[in-house]
Amino acid sequence: MSIPADPSMVLGQIVSLEKLENLKELAKILAPESFARDKLNALLLANYNLKALLMELTNLEVDEATLKSVEAKMKELKKKTGDAAIDLAAKSIKCQEDAAAFREKSGSSMIESAPESPYDMATLQVEGKPVAMDSINFDVQFFRIEEDSTGHSTKVAKFVSQSLEGNGNSGTGSDPSAKDVSGKAEKATSEQTKNHKLEGTLVIVCTCTHKMANFVKGSMDAARAVEAWNQLFPDSHFRTDPISLLKYANSKDEKAFNVLTGATYGSSFVGLAHFLEEVGDPNKTKGGDGGDGDGGGVGETMAKVLQEEATKELMLQEVSGKFGVSDEFTSTTRNMVNRSTISAHCSLICMGAVPDISPSTVQTFAMSQAGSSTTEVMTYHHR
Repeated sequence: MSIPADPSMVLGQIVSLEKLENLKELAKILAPESFARDKLNALLLANYNLKALLMELTNLEVDEATLKSVEAKMKELKKKTGDAAIDLAAKSIKCQEDAAAFREKSGSSMIESAPESPYDMATLQVEGKPVAMDSINFDVQFFRIEEDSTGHSTKVAKFVSQSLEGNGNSGTGSDPSAKDVSGKAEKATSEQTKNHKLEGTLVIVCTCTHKMANFVKGSMDAARAVEAWNQLFPDSHFRTDPISLLKYANSKDEKAFNVLTGATYGSSFVGLAHFLEEVGDPNKTKGGDGGDGDGGGVGETMAKVLQEEATKELMLQEVSGKFGVSDEFTSTTRNMVNRSTISAHCSLICMGAVPDISPSTVQTFAMSQAGSSTTEVMTYHHR
């Protein structure tokens, strides 16, 4: 059984058995919440898979009786998913209350003192061995801003915090790193909301465990070991004279102190893609003649732009004695609607790992197959 991370434990340093037992007990207390969350995530994934399956069966023109049977099972699965969500909420409340009571009872503190490591630091080496397991937990959610952006950053931060703590990143439900990351996510989102008109924010949360575990090896410093023993057990003062050493060799004293010689690691990644609301005239270019350099009117909605252009076109057609809209306007409107411009500001928050963010050239599949012109790409895409 692996124990949750604790900032007071350092590789190569002395660690008390009491702390290890407390961390194990805390992990047991929070285990029901973790199991309930895994169950809910599995049911949610099953719902998405069945929904996709139903669409495929419909496209294959499967008989109506089969489709109705699948829909009935989907309703049954949705009911179980709702029950699992209620169960998760109940267990989350109970587990967090029990964990808070246990932490208060055990008197755990973030600041502790311990004797110096008995290792000779000049000989100490750290080597990695693939004895653990690689795992990844990926969670993505899009938060759309409907009318008022108030509370948008808080929703994002809450989702980040729940994802990091719920995926076992800390095992304690109160990991300071999770709170730090969620705070940074809230600040980044709040700044974007203040400075831009956002459509929404795509939040990507990824937590990983790594198979490479670190182990320390080296020579023990006898003087440091004796000093550590005397600090930990002042009632059993260790003597270094020959007679006392012989007595210790024949003694069955069960007292001992423990040194942390190995550790496994995890890391987390939080990505925020803030989508800006940006609609403009396709005849204008950024920074070009007649343009204002902002894409033709940031903050305007597509419906408003189309309505204004349609009103102008109808007036011109009426003056010229014609009815309806011209083919040119139809083509322009089609280009305006089909134009896909994504303006996104991205934020990246990492704990435990620093990813490679060097620039790279990406070529779309359609572009690589059809050439460089827009006409060729669109022709290839619609074949």
